Amino acid sequence: MKTISFDASLHLGSVMYLARASRPERSASMPDEPDFIQATDRLLELLKAEGIPHVLVGGLAMRVYVAARNTEDLDLILAAADLPRVTGLQVVEQTDWFVAARYGPLKVDFLLTRNVFFEEVRQLHTEEHDFQGHRVRCATPLGLILLKLYALPSLYRQGQIDRADLYETDITMLLRAYPHDDSTIMATLARHFADHDVYAIGEVLTDIRGRLKPRF
Repeated sequence: MKTISFDASLHLGSVMYLARASRPERSASMPDEPDFIQATDRLLELLKAEGIPHVLVGGLAMRVYVAARNTEDLDLILAAADLPRVTGLQVVEQTDWFVAARYGPLKVDFLLTRNVFFEEVRQLHTEEHDFQGHRVRCATPLGLILLKLYALPSLYRQGQIDRADLYETDITMLLRAYPHDDSTIMATLARHFADHDVYAIGEVLTDIRGRLKPRF
């Protein structure tokens, strides 16, 4: 496994600010970078003070391991029962397994542990990292690979092809830097999908393996 290397000087709030600021439709009333930084610090400090178990996933977690794209969202695995303890959180949309919310200027997406797969990742595929003075539990490379593969069938069914393409690129980068055996990956996912979805995910992995082969 490669040594973890990322730009620790770039605050998580700055990453989200820069991603938002780069959008063509950026609003003139968009909060400034310090607002994103302060809101991120407040949220992480609140989660720690309240003793709320949480795991960083998504694009910000990707940046720990690979030269990932920017992201506007803070993605966390969290128990639904703990959401009311996150004071100041404004829920925008909620389903059985997901919550989209705002915390000040931040877009925060929660993957809820009532989904047994998300709980399995939280229990088995995490490690701690330092982020500008915050000690945060983060999904491992394998945890991120599993989460992104888990999302693909739903993305394709919803016609979100561009997002599925991004996820497949993320998986490719992670597998290039942190090789994992396909049998281990598929054995984990097979417990949570019907056979036809397992087959389709296996086809995606085969395609990704082809991309990982040297071209010249």
